[in-house]
Amino acid sequence: MEALYYPSILGAGFFVIVSRGIDALLASVISVSFYFAIILLVYFSISFLLTTRTHHDSYRGSLFCLDLIEAVLLLLMFSALGFAETSQSTVHLLRFYWILLFIPALQFVWHWQSGQPIWSRLWAVLCGFAIAIAGICLRRYAPCVDWALAAALAALVFSYMRAL
Repeated sequence: MEALYYPSILGAGFFVIVSRGIDALLASVISVSFYFAIILLVYFSISFLLTTRTHHDSYRGSLFCLDLIEAVLLLLMFSALGFAETSQSTVHLLRFYWILLFIPALQFVWHWQSGQPIWSRLWAVLCGFAIAIAGICLRRYAPCVDWALAAALAALVFSYMRAL
């Protein structure tokens, strides 16, 4: 079942990013929300690949529920970044950071429920929390904070690729 909704949500996110058209896409490239959306696509693609590597016997109902929650959070994050509206996009970065706060904890519980080593992933969970909390607390002081947090989140996601 997870093989159905992960690709559909990732595909929808990719389609929305590409379907905005060349002019809108070029205009959005200067927006930090565009880069957060790309980071989300990469992160959840990696998450999907790790899910497909889980043996079918160990993929229980609890893991499915966690994956379903993660998919809903992904949709909410794309919406907060302004990728849910078709005409006028409104970006709510504060909402994005609040939703992002739940992702590290969800991943930690997912790995624990699947029987994978969790303590080696604790640093990533703490970094994810730190990025989300910094976004919630510091973003109102300077726009460059969002760019710095996007870079930190990208570095965290690319370090997550080592799990593949």
